[in-house]
Amino acid sequence: MAQNKSSQGKLPDWAGSSSYFAASGVKLDPGPYLGIIKNNADPARAGRLAVWVPAIGGDEDDADKWYVVRYASPFLGSTIGSTSDDSKNFSASQQTYGFWAVPPDIGNLVLITFIMGDPNQGFWFACVPNTPTTHMIPGLARPSGNVVGTDKINQDPSFGSGRITSESFLPTSELKSENSSVEQNPEFYNLPKVVHTYQANIVIEQGLDKDPVRGTISSSSQRETPSQVVGISTPGRTIPDVADFPNLDTILQEGSLPVSLLQNFPNRKGGHSFVMDDGDVYGQNRLLRLRSSSGHQILMHDTEDLMYISNSHGTAWIELTPDGSINIFSNSNVSVRAQKDINFHADRDINIHSGNTIRIHAEKYFLNQTESYQVTALNNYSLNAGNIGIKSGTSLLFESVTAGMKTSADIILKGRKIFLNTSTPNSPLTNQSLEFYKQANVLYDNNEKLWKLSSDTFDSLAVFAPTHEPWMRKSGELKMNSGQTILPAAQTPGKT
Repeated sequence: MAQNKSSQGKLPDWAGSSSYFAASGVKLDPGPYLGIIKNNADPARAGRLAVWVPAIGGDEDDADKWYVVRYASPFLGSTIGSTSDDSKNFSASQQTYGFWAVPPDIGNLVLITFIMGDPNQGFWFACVPNTPTTHMIPGLARPSGNVVGTDKINQDPSFGSGRITSESFLPTSELKSENSSVEQNPEFYNLPKVVHTYQANIVIEQGLDKDPVRGTISSSSQRETPSQVVGISTPGRTIPDVADFPNLDTILQEGSLPVSLLQNFPNRKGGHSFVMDDGDVYGQNRLLRLRSSSGHQILMHDTEDLMYISNSHGTAWIELTPDGSINIFSNSNVSVRAQKDINFHADRDINIHSGNTIRIHAEKYFLNQTESYQVTALNNYSLNAGNIGIKSGTSLLFESVTAGMKTSADIILKGRKIFLNTSTPNSPLTNQSLEFYKQANVLYDNNEKLWKLSSDTFDSLAVFAPTHEPWMRKSGELKMNSGQTILPAAQTPGKT
């Protein structure tokens, strides 16, 4: 694996002690001060920052007037370890633990303090917003409200026309602080914001762009005041992303990736987030959600009383509903293995529908027991065995257009009387056709680049058959053998 040599293994001047101030014997007021981040690349990878402090002064562009401040985590520690220098013995090693936060981008504001006024003992311990809009924190949120779409989301020309409708619930970026409307409008937080193109594309690919529950949530630091939202979000990958450079390995091996290249990207794709939301003023959006930057999520939604787990593409998801139903969708395979037993029990029906073949194999015994057993084959029915025994407690009836029996040994018939073509036996019962549900289907529209409910349906024995999102969460339409039609019904009435 190539080693990241972006710092060339050398300590930049700013990363040492603040020697300029130490040499002059400067003592400072301990602070705290407001510092502007000028460099966040610490070659020791310890989270140190170089900051310029306006209150102290000096030329902002002169690195000699920057202070190197260490990272003060709210919780961090290590084991005592051993005095041994044995680097191959775990018992002699040291272990660390605690909370670690990514250093903010250059230009952000941090609170710093100097221990006993020593400029070489500076620490940064908090971040200060440098923009009035923090809508995206912590949940990469959508605009609040039940009807948003085009009213509160500005279209980015590169996003594709027609993909944002009045029913869309999509994540947005921030208003630029230089925007005059931000300064002039006291309710700037409600102004329309531009769609977050990277994150919105993920939500659309998952089929959740019109779902305010499982898709983009409203958990924003500026949804209400006082805020009911607690959480954290990572910055996300930069745009462009160095990981996408075709010659990245060569660059790293040659040590020619400058630190400045990693520090000055103007945009990011959106990061991971952990959100705990006590709900808006109406009690909506009470939830806990863990979501990755690419869209993998675990959602526990108190308002809707459901739990939802999905992957980043929406090709596999699981949902636990308020009524106790468990819905599972897979765009590929569902595989289960147990080294002991697999047990299924249903107090009512078990419905299994295969679009092709059902195969069941047992190494030793295959046991069936039921009150009534019905088998219908439209074409062929074959039964092969070393020995076949059929026993009926009452009647044994056969009926066919033609019939034949062949044996290489004896044919033995025994009965009180044997009638050959002189009496007509009763006909066996005719099996009723199985009743299938017409299930709604969801397909991808290549023109609109959206997952949409299709006019095409598919037949299934299953009462509920999950699809790719947006699944309707309704049963299929059932046309019974009696001619009666049962219309689709919501799986959990009153819930979305």
